[in-house]
Amino acid sequence: MEIFSGKEHIRPHPAGKPGSYEWWYFDFIDSNKEYSAVVIFLTGSPFSPDYSVPVGRSPGESEGPHPLDFCSISVNIYHKQRVVYRSLFEFGRENFSFSEDDKVLKISIANSSLTYDKSSGSWQIDVNYSYEKYGDRKRFELSFFPVADAYSVSRPAGNDSDSKHFWMPTAPFCNATLKIVNYANDRRTKSELSGLGYVDHNWGKEHMAAGIIRWYWGRVISNEHCLVFFDIGYKESHGKNFASVLLFDKSNTPHLYADFPFRIKSARNYWMLKYAESIGGKSDELEFNCKSDDFVDNGPFYVRSLCRFNAVFRGKKIFENAVGFSECIAPGRLTSPFLAPFVKLRIRRIS
Repeated sequence: MEIFSGKEHIRPHPAGKPGSYEWWYFDFIDSNKEYSAVVIFLTGSPFSPDYSVPVGRSPGESEGPHPLDFCSISVNIYHKQRVVYRSLFEFGRENFSFSEDDKVLKISIANSSLTYDKSSGSWQIDVNYSYEKYGDRKRFELSFFPVADAYSVSRPAGNDSDSKHFWMPTAPFCNATLKIVNYANDRRTKSELSGLGYVDHNWGKEHMAAGIIRWYWGRVISNEHCLVFFDIGYKESHGKNFASVLLFDKSNTPHLYADFPFRIKSARNYWMLKYAESIGGKSDELEFNCKSDDFVDNGPFYVRSLCRFNAVFRGKKIFENAVGFSECIAPGRLTSPFLAPFVKLRIRRIS
């Protein structure tokens, strides 16, 4: 995994060979710690069995499904540990578009869009579902206003041009709002929440399953700090594991801890998927622990949890039972023909 910074990397990267992927990730937790949301725009969605299973059968082949034929929008709204809305719509390449000028950058999938304001660094996300075939007529509007600038993050020493997977902490520390508009029985209802949000961007030149065994990630935000961790285990042929923690503060100073000494207590869900029930560690300056509460998403290849974080930085407690997210992906399971029917139950193909 290579860390990227620079506004030029926000735009979509050229679609690569079958298995390549890209996503723009946004999450939100309201100021009362009751409602939270995760919205993801994807191309080459690795979570689509129709994309991942053929790639798994013929890894490394240049012929196969095209990434832009598997564009997706994932929306998840939670109340505490309960899912109140979940959708994963999938689209063909005719529904994907990208435009850019001196002021804004815009990525659209069907009727929904991400708009990035270059002068302020803010994001506007408009998810507009009007698919009556599926009983969906909803609109989600999210706004993210960065508090700290992530573009000064430097890459860990030792990374080179052979990297296949990339992460950009686009705006890890944001003030954010969420508006939910629901249409039902000829009535329109609207809710609006404010809180803190996180934005990042991932892309890869190959399918995650080609070289990655496990993918653990988590983040927590307060009014003063944002902590993000990655623990990515690679196959021996793909080199050294990526074990890093990034800590941001309001002074615009990012602190990067590469080769972080993670301590992980593992457990398994009812799919026998191994995940980090708790994960943390201690370096010279930073000690933290993330403990999963109840799952908000629980499947055969993936779990997402609302977590409790505790952290001490340079002798000062910066997080105490703070609510954040953690996730686990088992990439090898994404290419499993056996698991594909269970995963497809959640996907609604539009084109």
